Parts: sequence; C-alpha cells; structure tokens
Amino acid sequence: MNAVKWALAVLAAICVFIILAVSAIQWVAFDLDFYWNMYYDQRTPERLGMSQDDLSRVTAEMLDYLNDEPGASFAGITAVIDGEERPVFNQREIEHMVDVKRLYAMARFVRGIAYVAATACIVLLLIWMRTGAFRRLSAAYLITGAVLIAAAGLIWLLARNNFSAFWERFHRIFFTNDLWILDPRTDLLIRMVPEEFFSTLVWRIGVRLAGMTGFLAYTAMWALICRRGTREV
Repeated sequence: MNAVKWALAVLAAICVFIILAVSAIQWVAFDLDFYWNMYYDQRTPERLGMSQDDLSRVTAEMLDYLNDEPGASFAGITAVIDGEERPVFNQREIEHMVDVKRLYAMARFVRGIAYVAATACIVLLLIWMRTGAFRRLSAAYLITGAVLIAAAGLIWLLARNNFSAFWERFHRIFFTNDLWILDPRTDLLIRMVPEEFFSTLVWRIGVRLAGMTGFLAYTAMWALICRRGTREV
C-alpha cells in the first residue's frame, strides 16, 4: 500500500509540473509587452514596412486567434504594408497557424486533465494519510522535480548550443507537415517573429518556469524541515 501512496504523490507532482509548464508558456507567449520590446530591439516595423500601430494591432489579433477569442480570425487580418493595404498572411501561414492553435489548445486540454488528476491524487492522499499526506507530497515533488529539472537542464543545454537544431526538432515532433518551414522572402510571419524572437521566448519561459518550480520546491523543503522539527520536539 505504501507504493500506491508514493505513486499517487509522484503522479500529483508530475501533474503540478505540467500545470506550471503550460502556465509559463501562456504567461510569456501572451505577454504583449514582450512582443513590443522584441519588435523595438529588432526594428521589426521598419523591416516589415508596417507602422507600429498596425503591427501592434496585428499582433493583438494574432494572439486573440490563438487564444480562441470570440470572432477572432487569423485569415482576415489586414494592414498597410509598404504603403498598400492587403492581407498580412498568405495561405501557407494561415494553415500553419491553424496547426499552432491546435497545439496550444491541446496543451491547455492536457493542463486541464492535470488539474483534475492532481486534485484527485491530493484528495485521496489526504483521506488516506491525513497528517502525513503533505510530507509525502512534498517529498515526491522534490524527488520528481530533481529528475525533471535535470532533463530540462539537458534540453536547455542542447537549445543553447544549437537553437536552430533544437527548434527544428521541436517542429518535427509536434507538427505532422512542413507548413512551419516559411520563407522570409514571401512569408511575413517568419520576418515578424524570426528565430531570434523564439530563442528569447524559450529562454523567458524557462526562467518563469524555474521561478515557479523553485518557489514550490522551497515551500516543500520548508514544510519537511518544519514538520521534522515539530516531530523531534
């Protein structure tokens, strides 16, 4: 029975990491200030031949579409580019964003499942173990976290050494077609958010995730130390 209790605690910990990871992605990827800062550093409006106001509006509409806001449409986005008002994105870009939206929706769905599973595991342990449940959950979080953080650190090293290869591998794993291969000469989306943009995005997501997981790890260690001190007294 002890193995079952550990399994529930570890499953809860894994679910918590999934929740934190998806939340970190959402936090950074939908932060408009991040886009403005990157556009400014990369002189994006000038490179696209688009005004800052139009670029801001296009970005907001793109994020609304990905976030499945009512009435949002990626295909219907227009702007003045090089003095001519036209659709911003071509058919290939539109179809690729359908895939991106589907992937993001799947991530949110998995996070929702993780919420339910984590809650169920925690409730079962509280009923089963009562006062010992929190210590078991804290220990499982620290052990599981150490393994996952080691894996995340390896991925970070690979991405740091060769982000292009990492980014290509990511797309080949999560996309079943080659619509993600865009041409800067014909596709505005890749000029709007080039590889340098995504390398910074991934770095910021990693920092946010590390901050959230680190805070919970500190809380778990504090709980274990305090509980142990209480028992010794």
